[in-house]
Amino acid sequence: MLARLAVVIARNADRAVKRSEGSRRRIREHGVKTGDIRTVVDPSIPSTNFGRSIREAVANLTIEERHLLTLRVEAGLGFVEMAEVTGVPISTLHQRFMRIRARLQEVLHAKAERDPELRAMLAERGFLRQ
Repeated sequence: MLARLAVVIARNADRAVKRSEGSRRRIREHGVKTGDIRTVVDPSIPSTNFGRSIREAVANLTIEERHLLTLRVEAGLGFVEMAEVTGVPISTLHQRFMRIRARLQEVLHAKAERDPELRAMLAERGFLRQ
């Protein structure tokens, strides 16, 4: 039973690598320029609690999620363009972004509960759940 589970996990990991490689190849073919998400997150205030908190929240995302976030934020692609570039259906991209947003919001909300200054900054920018 465990051996079978290990085989399934290995196959899934292999498929994920192949999907990621295919996505990167299609991005290069479309000429989309993307850099490091750290340069996108909050370049204007890099040393504040807000900037650090955003970067830490993004660091908690998977590589694939960070890649999608980079395409959306830095490259400025819409969902239709992202679907063409990545080969992922638009509805799937919408679902993934809902999860990314929820995850980022969860991490930021937890940090804001411990830091009143950060809570005020996040509330001012509309990052906190009501």
